[in-house]
Amino acid sequence: MIVALVLVVAAFMVLVDLIIPAYEAAQKIKSDAMSRKDFVDRQSATIQQVQKLIRTYAGQGQVQEEVSLRLPQSQDLAGALAQLNGLIQASRLAPQAFSVSVAEAQNAPDTSQKTKKAPQDVLRKPIGTLTLQVKFIGSYDDLKSFLNRLETNIRIFDVRSLSIQPVTKSNQDLYSFDMSILTYYQSS
Repeated sequence: MIVALVLVVAAFMVLVDLIIPAYEAAQKIKSDAMSRKDFVDRQSATIQQVQKLIRTYAGQGQVQEEVSLRLPQSQDLAGALAQLNGLIQASRLAPQAFSVSVAEAQNAPDTSQKTKKAPQDVLRKPIGTLTLQVKFIGSYDDLKSFLNRLETNIRIFDVRSLSIQPVTKSNQDLYSFDMSILTYYQSS
């Protein structure tokens, strides 16, 4: 019986001294492996999300170019006049005179207030306007063609006023047009 008791005590000591520490070490290794795997999985998911965002916003440069064509980042007076002149000539009208006036930027940020601005206000640029006064001669059908081209032009133009006067007292369909046109740009 003593031998049995000694064997039980020896088995208990082997369990306490050898098996339990080995089991705890194995559990620690398993825990470290699981936490590393979890870390790698989270990092992989984050990388996939970033790649998805990059793919989503890859085409945004094209959108920015389109917006810049419609709403230039500067006054681009030469470009506006060239577009108007091209539209007038494409419509078989004869340009007579151009004049330009620049207006103060709209939606300008209020610098008098010391409050924090919302993030969308920081990104929003004020809109400046150019008023172009154009005089040209042509037929009424040519004017309709010009207005159609102006409406579908890449740059935004708004007709503010239009004055029509006959050029001669004959039966010719020839008129003198005086038009005020507004165009916009992003001011800095």
